[in-house]
Amino acid sequence: MKKKLPLSIILLFAVLLISIPQQADSQIQISSPPPGSEWCMGSDMQIEFAAHGAETVFISITEQSTSTMTVIDDNHPAAIPTFEWSIPTELPPGEYFITIFDVDNPENGADSDLFTLYTEPIITLQPKDQLICEGGEIEFEVVAEGYELQYQWQKNGNDIQGATSSILKIENASLSDEGNYSVEVYNPCNTIMSNPVHAIYFNDNIEITKQLSDTIQCVNDKLELEIGATGTHLRYKWYKNNQLLPAYTDSTFVIFKPAMADSGLYKVAILDTCDNILESKTVKIRFYLWATDRGNPPS
Repeated sequence: MKKKLPLSIILLFAVLLISIPQQADSQIQISSPPPGSEWCMGSDMQIEFAAHGAETVFISITEQSTSTMTVIDDNHPAAIPTFEWSIPTELPPGEYFITIFDVDNPENGADSDLFTLYTEPIITLQPKDQLICEGGEIEFEVVAEGYELQYQWQKNGNDIQGATSSILKIENASLSDEGNYSVEVYNPCNTIMSNPVHAIYFNDNIEITKQLSDTIQCVNDKLELEIGATGTHLRYKWYKNNQLLPAYTDSTFVIFKPAMADSGLYKVAILDTCDNILESKTVKIRFYLWATDRGNPPS
């Protein structure tokens, strides 16, 4: 009865076998997995071989880039040349090959041709809705995990020619770019579709409904200017004598105890989501001292 070699010795032979080119006259031939075939993690791989003159064989799988070997079976009966192996999901994706050699004669062995193991694509960050400003830029992005992923963006269910990366950028956007967008993320294991998102054209013009007016009043009396406007996500920038007053960003401008030095020319610029600007008229704000000018405020 033949004595079985220790596993440590078998592993050593396996490493040596991987690093030494196999002889053309090897009595072991591997017919499956086929050259260039593609497999998904967690699927069953069909391994087929012929091992003439061997009783048991050692079978392993090795990642091409790192030469990392994983034992599949260290004592497989040579009389069973076809079997299914469930590919572990913890293996890293990449190119691999199978090695099979005679346990009793490790020099009798062979490597398969290269094949590829893939992980299925998973979307980790969905694209988001975008607002189209005339002449501006919109950008959709999807973030996904998986091996050798490919992308195809769609608008209203139709493929966008050339839109095959994880980012879809549209420059000089206009009304014609409004619509529903999505992206296919795929590799040989699976195809998944992102959530649909929308590009909405912004055409909500700013309109002033209440203008500013000239004001003459006493110092220390609260000054309150108010602009009325309609639009979407409006922002306000107040100016005195054409100098920006960065502390004031509301539709109402208030100075609780104004001084003579607060006299001047005031206006407000109104901005919308797309940074369109509409300015109010410029008004004159004057202050006087109640004690000296009570009966005759300045003109």
